[in-house]
Amino acid sequence: MNNLGVSYQKLEKYEKALEYYERALKGYEKTLGKAHLNTIDLLLNISICLGQGPGDYVRAEVLLKRALEGYEKLRGKEHNSTKYCAKVYGLCLNRNRKSDLADKLEKKYLGLD
Repeated sequence: MNNLGVSYQKLEKYEKALEYYERALKGYEKTLGKAHLNTIDLLLNISICLGQGPGDYVRAEVLLKRALEGYEKLRGKEHNSTKYCAKVYGLCLNRNRKSDLADKLEKKYLGLD
């Protein structure tokens, strides 16, 4: 299901992509668990798709927070996946007019002042 979501996202068919991503997420959480790396990766994919398509930055923010916490726990603060997720999360926070939180995130994960 995740691969179908990725394919539809690349075709810019975001609603269809989200449909497949949601089905994959339910399956991943049930079989792998909420803290599994594949589940965390999928949360990031869904969040990016939400931003590209319907512009649902509020929902994306919730998923990105969860993904970032998962990446930090599984891979550590310095890992590239964690930093990339922090960058995407910061962009989402800025879209939601939470630049103060985005600034804190950049300082913590990206070393930007």
